[in-house]
Amino acid sequence: MAKKIIGVLLFALLVTSGIFAQEEGVQEEGVQEEEVQKEETQVKTADAQELWGGAKNFVSGEVGIITAGARYERLLTPKISIGGVFYWNSFFFVFNELELGAFGRYYIYQGLYAELGLGFHMHTGTMTYTYTYTDTNTGALAKGETDWFGARTGFAISPGLGWKFDPGNPGGFFLAPGFIVPITFGKAADFLYTGGSDTKPKSAVSAGFVLYLSLGYAW
Repeated sequence: MAKKIIGVLLFALLVTSGIFAQEEGVQEEGVQEEEVQKEETQVKTADAQELWGGAKNFVSGEVGIITAGARYERLLTPKISIGGVFYWNSFFFVFNELELGAFGRYYIYQGLYAELGLGFHMHTGTMTYTYTYTDTNTGALAKGETDWFGARTGFAISPGLGWKFDPGNPGGFFLAPGFIVPITFGKAADFLYTGGSDTKPKSAVSAGFVLYLSLGYAW
């Protein structure tokens, strides 16, 4: 009887030892995974600090063919930033883009970023209009279409792409060439009289194109 009791106790001790060993192994694996994640985060942060010299704030002016603007950007993580922008872009003073808004950026690789802006926008350029006129042959009212210069004001979504780089030591002066495509939703009005009445834009959406170069300072 004593041998059976001793055998049962030894078996229970072996089972308990195996359970503790498994728990310790799981805990060790969890600690190792946490350490690996911390190392990866530290590497990403170090890469961002090396790229921008630890800077998180970027202020710049924007220039182009006929362009004037200002932009502020705040780096939230090594990959994501937010900011505000104001700019006026013109092509021979006929095709114009004017915007006041906010934007977010995602850095795809190094200084290459994808951008999405939201804000108040005014777009001028050629648009298709419908209008009503009197047919000289029949004297009846008829509908017509024409492409003419107009302006649309409203809310805009502005996707874009660009590349930010530091020509010198990390931090300080930087350059960022890029482009955005403002898509404006809102009312439109024609610049000049089309020769008919009841003139209306055919579409409620207008798209533009803005090519820019940012010159700024980071800290």
